[in-house]
Amino acid sequence: MMKNFSLLILVVFCASLGYLLHNTKTGYESSQLTTIGLEKRLEEFEKEIFRLKDIIKKQKEDHKQEIAALRDQIKTYEQKLENQIASESNEETQKKK
Repeated sequence: MMKNFSLLILVVFCASLGYLLHNTKTGYESSQLTTIGLEKRLEEFEKEIFRLKDIIKKQKEDHKQEIAALRDQIKTYEQKLENQIASESNEETQKKK
């Protein structure tokens, strides 16, 4: 009876030890997979950040070009207005004479 009890304790101990080792191995593999998954996600986020930075840089350049074009248009309109004012002033001066 004592021998059977000792054998039962040994079997339970071995089963418990095997269970713990299996869970430890599974947990370690799971944490490695999680780490690998996180590293891949980090790489994807970094790629996305670089892509967005490129988009922002391109938009800045586009905006600079648009601003320069608008400034040129403003200068053109200012010159036209100045010319129009000058011609109207000349016409009024000639009418007064």
